[in-house]
Amino acid sequence: RFRNCLKKVSSNSSITHLIGRIYFDFLGSRCFVFTKEKYCVERSWWGKCRTYGTQLTAKIKLQECY
Repeated sequence: RFRNCLKKVSSNSSITHLIGRIYFDFLGSRCFVFTKEKYCVERSWWGKCRTYGTQLTAKIKLQECY
């Protein structure tokens, strides 16, 4: 949302364009997205998984250049 806000304003202002370039390109800020992943809930005595479940896991994603 921050990127969209800057892009709307940056056509009129060089300051907002500069802020966008610094924040997204030079500082290399990262974001994360949640994905559902399968994991083992219960294992047998031999180590084989008996029961699987799903959980949300955060994955780090690189930002696109501004």
